[in-house]
Amino acid sequence: MKRVAIIGAAGYVGLELARQLRGADFDISAVTRENGKFLLRESGFDIIAPKDIRSLGTVDIVVNLAYPTSGPPQHYPDKNKEILGQIKTIMGPASRLIHASTQAVFGYGLDRPIVTRPVAMVRDYAYIEAKIELENLLIKNFPSQSIQIVRLGNVWGPGSGAWTAPLVHKVLFGEPVAIKGVDGYCNATDVANAASYLTFLINSDELHGISFYHLAELSAHRWSAWTERIEKALGQDSVQLPDFPLNPYGLGQEVRQALSPVMPGPLYRNLVWSRISGSRLRTLTRGIGDQRFESIKRRAAKTLPSGYSLGEAEKTFLSIISCQTQFHTNVLDKWTPPVNFEQSWSRVEDWMSAAGYSIFEGKKCSSR
Repeated sequence: MKRVAIIGAAGYVGLELARQLRGADFDISAVTRENGKFLLRESGFDIIAPKDIRSLGTVDIVVNLAYPTSGPPQHYPDKNKEILGQIKTIMGPASRLIHASTQAVFGYGLDRPIVTRPVAMVRDYAYIEAKIELENLLIKNFPSQSIQIVRLGNVWGPGSGAWTAPLVHKVLFGEPVAIKGVDGYCNATDVANAASYLTFLINSDELHGISFYHLAELSAHRWSAWTERIEKALGQDSVQLPDFPLNPYGLGQEVRQALSPVMPGPLYRNLVWSRISGSRLRTLTRGIGDQRFESIKRRAAKTLPSGYSLGEAEKTFLSIISCQTQFHTNVLDKWTPPVNFEQSWSRVEDWMSAAGYSIFEGKKCSSR
């Protein structure tokens, strides 16, 4: 019986993989932190804390779903080394490694060449740098072993904390979900398909060397294909921003953007609705008089760009959702995704209803 260890088993993809592997003819150990144990309590797997991973000895297949998610971003390289250390502990000379990576190694907006080979380190957001670095660490440390690196598209599905739930919430609460006139490729993979392909690789004993796969079987659909159905299910329209500059790509632009809040106009806008500083600012306004203050504020704000003030997370979201490059699937021919677009939407729709989002008293609102 094959011994399989899943590192990061309590994440979104990990839980679906556990569901699909339940009852399989494998000896499976799930490596997860303390807060993930209750999520896997019905999996039937042996649950191991990272600090106790040495007790597993050598396994036949390591599936790594872990990546840095917490702590200061400057320490992500140290987190990567911790993950590498866990993998090294249980990898033997004949062990295989299956590593889940992401399309973001080519940039959130897929602005770098998409290739099925290693990606060189670049300066980018902390998450992207960490993902690229971990791929390269694994290749460097296991050059002669079987490694399958699966770069997943945007992982979509019922309750997805990265995409489905945030998108539903944004429509529901009137937050922007797109830029007007810009409808990007969704570049999505359903979580059931992602776990299915990982399961397929686990069962593929004949794989050797280092292989790269790209999985975004729903990528040809635009984001509007999802948002329009969510709108109909919720009974309300989504918010789209007018033309808005997304995340800058130049160092100078980033520095100017970071410094802008210390200018009088942005500073006023940032403080006026706050709790303590806003109260003092309102007192100051009353002291110097409304007319004089309005004149000062107009002069201070005149040089500012018009439009919305978005946080970095919102800009990243809009950058991804506006992507005009399709992330094409590149997987082994013998595998077929079990869930198509309509089935994927049906699963999400059922989840929305069960979670209480539907305004139709639990009845399915079909867009098909």
